[in-house]
Amino acid sequence: MRHGMSFYRLIPQSAQASGTSASDPRKSVRRRSLGIFMIVALALLGYSASVAQADIDLTGRLERIRTTTPVRPGKEVKPQGVLTDIGEWRCTDSYDVVSNAAYYFAIGNCPKGAILDVTSYATENSKHEDSYGGYLGGAYSGCGWIDTLYPLENLNSKEFTGCANPSVPEERFWERRNSGKEDGYYVVNTAPCPEYANYRPWSEANAPAELIRTVPAFESETAASSKPALKWRYVSKYGSSVAPKVKYVMVRDDRIAAGNGEWVFVPRSCLPSTLPENENERIPASVGLLASAPTAAITTSGEEDVWWKGRNEGLWEATYNGKWNPPFEWPNTKPLGSAPAAAITANGEQDVWWQGANGGLYEATYNGKFNLPFEWPNTKPLGSAPTVAITKSGEQDVWWKGATGGLYETTYNGKFNLPFEWPNTKPLGSGPTVAITPQGEQDVWWKGATGGLYETTYNGKFNLPFEWPNTKPLGSGPAADITASGEQDVWWEGATGGLYETTWNGAFHLPYEVPNTKPLGSQPAVALTSNAQFVWWAGANSDLWMAYFNGSWNGPFEPVPGA
Repeated sequence: MRHGMSFYRLIPQSAQASGTSASDPRKSVRRRSLGIFMIVALALLGYSASVAQADIDLTGRLERIRTTTPVRPGKEVKPQGVLTDIGEWRCTDSYDVVSNAAYYFAIGNCPKGAILDVTSYATENSKHEDSYGGYLGGAYSGCGWIDTLYPLENLNSKEFTGCANPSVPEERFWERRNSGKEDGYYVVNTAPCPEYANYRPWSEANAPAELIRTVPAFESETAASSKPALKWRYVSKYGSSVAPKVKYVMVRDDRIAAGNGEWVFVPRSCLPSTLPENENERIPASVGLLASAPTAAITTSGEEDVWWKGRNEGLWEATYNGKWNPPFEWPNTKPLGSAPAAAITANGEQDVWWQGANGGLYEATYNGKFNLPFEWPNTKPLGSAPTVAITKSGEQDVWWKGATGGLYETTYNGKFNLPFEWPNTKPLGSGPTVAITPQGEQDVWWKGATGGLYETTYNGKFNLPFEWPNTKPLGSGPAADITASGEQDVWWEGATGGLYETTWNGAFHLPYEVPNTKPLGSQPAVALTSNAQFVWWAGANSDLWMAYFNGSWNGPFEPVPGA
């Protein structure tokens, strides 16, 4: 918000008599007298200096085409009759910000190609901006002003009655605003925030319109910054007409460049119950807490790597290489739409997959540098988090619960192959987990519709699924591994909330509860070394917990407190 307003000359198209109808804001009229124009100009000038706090970067671009005389910003524009700047003007940025008065509070956006019926003009300010007022249709449908730094071209010179005074008094559109200067105060969005270009906050006939993007929870200004992405300016006076108790907040998204929808409306519900009234708000360290089940892998050197979806919907990792290191976020990964799955290739590359926000399968890799995530083709929509395995030949195999409820698989072996459904598998009652035997057999487990543990295998042919005895009810999806001797070990959250395990080594063994593990807060993850089994899960406090077995059970403990 701008602080310390200067005085600007506001020059309306005409000083319309109070009894004149404005029901059709695009209706042409005859010219009004210069004397009446001066009265309205003085009234508008008085309003413009009423509150010395207004939004900054309210710049947009208005294009005026088919003109014979280009208008240079900053030139004084005279009233109707000699005013060359009235008429229809076209917005040319992705989103030109609309303000309630010249150089004042943002109250909406003019999308590219939309037409502003200009009736008034405010002369150049200290930033060499001009401001043009009038009527904007579409989702905005009201009066307002658009500021511009750019040369203008004429569409036409129509004259309009509507919005002869385009300003909207502040008391009409906000319930409360903060006392901050310039753009307002930082605020942490504790939930994903959909950002809308328009809301019509001055009217009870309002509704959020023109969704631009959704901000992931706990989003920061930049990847390395603890400053929140959003600054809040005011809370709308009226709740949404489609959900009357839901009010909206005008925010500035500091990640977004001017002209691309930086001033937007977000639901009040995605922000904290108390909006901050200072500049000190920062993203909490707890943003790295687990918001999903973890996944894990162990390198040939013995490094333990654990990944999860963080509270900010990004991909987080913690590593152990003689000591546990602080968790960190992989860049450019959010928003994750599910828990991740990970594998490490023979050459040490870390590959991580997840369900993306659009329902497709996404992968990101680290091979000395972080590479941009990409979507595997033809995979959406996934019906669960994925599970993965990499064969001895290097083929990448990924499974998930499909939209039909069956088990789906896709592979990459130098090219992406079409997903296909394993026969006789539906309905899965959870996402699957997979392990590959030393002989190359693919074994897949899931929670069945009965609540028991189901398995199916592929060893050159698809075999019928079957239920492991005495396993129901599972309280989560399973996690599994196969030892070098061929023993199959499967873990899950049990009905008591503790960690349960069962095994098969030629015979099925009764499940048992690993001591002192309850309550789990997620499905477990497992990884093996030559002499130990490591199991991780999200605790009830959303921290990462683990236990390991090397002849006896050790733990559980929190390897990285606060994550």
